[in-house]
Amino acid sequence: MSDLNGLSNRLKSELHLKCLYLGRLYKIAVRRYGWTSCQVRQSEGEQSWEDCCKEAIRKVKEAYGTGMGVRKLQLWNKVFRIEKRILCKLPPKMNLRPPFLLNNPMEASLIAVWVRKNLDNFSAEDLSNYILDELMIRMAQ
Repeated sequence: MSDLNGLSNRLKSELHLKCLYLGRLYKIAVRRYGWTSCQVRQSEGEQSWEDCCKEAIRKVKEAYGTGMGVRKLQLWNKVFRIEKRILCKLPPKMNLRPPFLLNNPMEASLIAVWVRKNLDNFSAEDLSNYILDELMIRMAQ
């Protein structure tokens, strides 16, 4: 909070807008793609990432009366991913996933839920312990 208190009103307003747009974009994308599905257009009629951006822009504009371009929203998403300020990249294509996740979709879903719950204090060691201590035991039963 001390970092936020030091920001000018203009920067606070810009940060607020980014949160509005990116938050809506990720909700739309998660609803569309899910946490364990690929993010590419697979057949006619399915939404692309650009379609998700357009929908997010439309919804925020309806609620707040503010607008922006698709490219700017995509740039904001790219900057957040590069700077790792928030975890927002969607899961990779199915053929790039480890065989364990492909062969165990229920466990892959549980891992995704665990990661979302523990983003603030995420560590690879804790995730490894979760997989070994809870998921593997559950699978063995």
